Amino acid sequence: MSPFLINLALNFLFGSKGKEVIDLAQRLILAAENAGGSGEEKFRAVMTALSQYAQEHGLLANFPQPLREAIFRLVIEALVFLLSKQGLINTHKRAYYEQPTFPWA
Repeated sequence: MSPFLINLALNFLFGSKGKEVIDLAQRLILAAENAGGSGEEKFRAVMTALSQYAQEHGLLANFPQPLREAIFRLVIEALVFLLSKQGLINTHKRAYYEQPTFPWA
């Protein structure tokens, strides 16, 4: 998918917040890349970056920590799914994320 179409889709979905979504995605990707090590270390780095972003923007401030972490995990799963569909993550991980989310549906 071309960058133009991605920007168009983000603007359609998020309106003026499209640039913020891109900035957040870049921040999370950089956190994962800079973490090195195991998948758990990368996950912790991404969770820390996401939590820092939420604090900077006052997002989810009234939610208890377990709920915030569950929401963050869902966001990360969605980002990984979207990146896998674009071919931007390792192919060995793509097979896992191409499985149907709701096999009974």
